[in-house]
Amino acid sequence: QTITPYKPFFLIGWCFAIWGVSVWALHFYGLKAAWPGGIHAEAMTAGFLLCHVLGFLMTAFPNVTGSAPAPLPWQRNDWERLRARIVDQRLHHAVLLSGPAGIGKRLLGELLARSILCRNPDRGQACGACRDCLLVTAGSHPDLLRIAPEEPGKQIRIEQIRGEFTDFVMRTPSVAHAKAIVIDPADAMNTHTANCLLKSLEEPAPRTHMLLLSDA
Repeated sequence: QTITPYKPFFLIGWCFAIWGVSVWALHFYGLKAAWPGGIHAEAMTAGFLLCHVLGFLMTAFPNVTGSAPAPLPWQRNDWERLRARIVDQRLHHAVLLSGPAGIGKRLLGELLARSILCRNPDRGQACGACRDCLLVTAGSHPDLLRIAPEEPGKQIRIEQIRGEFTDFVMRTPSVAHAKAIVIDPADAMNTHTANCLLKSLEEPAPRTHMLLLSDA
């Protein structure tokens, strides 16, 4: 199993907790005020809290810390199905993630894109530490294309599909074993833009996966 960077923080935190409880017990029985080095139970408690805060930050903000994101609790069942398809190499060439705004579609889409590109996945889930994962975190992975409106509230232009999208689909993967395209939001495409995309949906390119996110 891949150990993501935040796990050691939790382990160290529990060591502080055990040490702190032991010191408090000594205080309670009046045996000794501190352990060697003058480290009191208050310091142990602070260390415990600090390590858990760091662990939480590394889990909640993977783009800053470098670890892979994790699905939200209500996404577990959907993610396990997607993960199984990645392991079995049966993931569809196009996946639509739709639902009301604020339910975590973009987090799930990010996790799926990373897992598609990851060279060392843990049972289908991105490891967060390989070269591909680090390139995605840095925003410079050559096999990941993000299509979005050029300005908030605007539509995705047909030129974006005819240009960078088509060029990306036609070439082979540069670094990873596959390519991923994230279109967000997919409902920002008008009829003409969607029709331009339709050919790629009907005749998928090999080793290319399209992830469409929609609030509709």
